[in-house]
Amino acid sequence: MGKRKQVEKPVRRELTKKELKHRARDQRQQLIVKVGVGAALAVIVLVIGWGVYQEYIGRPSSPVAKVNGVTITRSQYEIQRKYDLWNQLTMLQYYSQQSTAGSDPTTAADTLAQYQSEEAQITAELQKIEDYPADETTVSQMIDNEVIRQQAASLGVTVNDADLKQLAIDQYATEAAATATPEATPTITDTQSTGTATPSAGSTVTPTATVTPTATVTPTGTVTPTAQPTVDAKTVIDNYIASLTQNTGISEQDYLRDIFKPQLLRQRVTDKLGESVPKTAEEVHAYHILVADEATAEQALAEIDAGVPFEAVARELSTDTATKDSGGDLGWFPRGQMVKAFEDVAFSLKVGEISGIVKSDYGYHIIKVVGHDMNHQLDDTTRQNMIQTAFTDWLAKQRSAAKIEDYAATPVPETSPTAVATATAQETATPVEGTATPAQVQATPEQPQATATP
Repeated sequence: MGKRKQVEKPVRRELTKKELKHRARDQRQQLIVKVGVGAALAVIVLVIGWGVYQEYIGRPSSPVAKVNGVTITRSQYEIQRKYDLWNQLTMLQYYSQQSTAGSDPTTAADTLAQYQSEEAQITAELQKIEDYPADETTVSQMIDNEVIRQQAASLGVTVNDADLKQLAIDQYATEAAATATPEATPTITDTQSTGTATPSAGSTVTPTATVTPTATVTPTGTVTPTAQPTVDAKTVIDNYIASLTQNTGISEQDYLRDIFKPQLLRQRVTDKLGESVPKTAEEVHAYHILVADEATAEQALAEIDAGVPFEAVARELSTDTATKDSGGDLGWFPRGQMVKAFEDVAFSLKVGEISGIVKSDYGYHIIKVVGHDMNHQLDDTTRQNMIQTAFTDWLAKQRSAAKIEDYAATPVPETSPTAVATATAQETATPVEGTATPAQVQATPEQPQATATP
């Protein structure tokens, strides 16, 4: 065998100083590129991570308010706000459908355009709720709900979370038996709007109050199904929640916990406070004539003194459209229902006596008392108003005692005690919208957020 040929290993050449310098420079550049790319990737990851955190953790858990240290989160707010917007949209859709009925074509077109514009605004917010700042009215309502939740137990009022669905069904069934309404449609309990409507869970709405088409409508309230005894209560509630979920994305759990439970607590607290409201009270039955100036009041008084029946003068001169056709009849009312100047005179008159001219913030009155009973049976409307006043006073007291941080509220500039007193007096003297009748001038408490039905 022949000898294997040995392969000569190449001799490694020493790099020159220039080559070493170039290699070092190339290595540094590669390192810089790697560090730069790594840093850029890290920034991108951080930005994406921060965005994800803000979207799913940070923003939803951020506070819109705190009540005695309990946080009301942005996610809770968005559930309530979407619910309110859905109610507003349902009402506006009905109003827009009715805007052409019996109206002048030009006026109807303008009104329809107004409603459609408002519908578009509400729809835009409903679809991108996360892009909108917290609404002050909605947050204030949620603060009230939290105050009620915290203080309800002191009145012996509780709600078992595990029974919420069944409570909703039972409440509906009870109302169905009481009302025997032929169809199941949601009823809007209108707490802040200019009118009340009864829309269906889908789109059909039946009004239960007169709607003025030219008025700006910004209704917010509570849509609840009207009782229908001929349909299984559970089916109605299930259908209602399904419609709510389809239109707003609010789940059944969110609805029961964040919408229905506060409504039910509010109603139960109101009912509890109502137990202490008497069923009888001192009341007077009075008529009145309301005019704008003292000269007209003197004319009215002169006609009465000349023998013209009080009721005839009221029909002729009174500016109170709610009572003039009935001769100025205000019916029976207890103390606390009228402005003080009017009430003081009415309760001081003897039966059959007619007052002189009485000035109030609404104008000039002449009052005639036809009945005075120290223990008169309160009518349902008057007693319900007194119950609502009791609830409003209780809530105001609890709220003033609570430590509240409202991050949605617009800062109110400081005012002098005189200015505050003047503003309070003016607010107290403001009549119920659409009327100037002193019988209807009273505290206008917030309607409970629930008939406690969804």
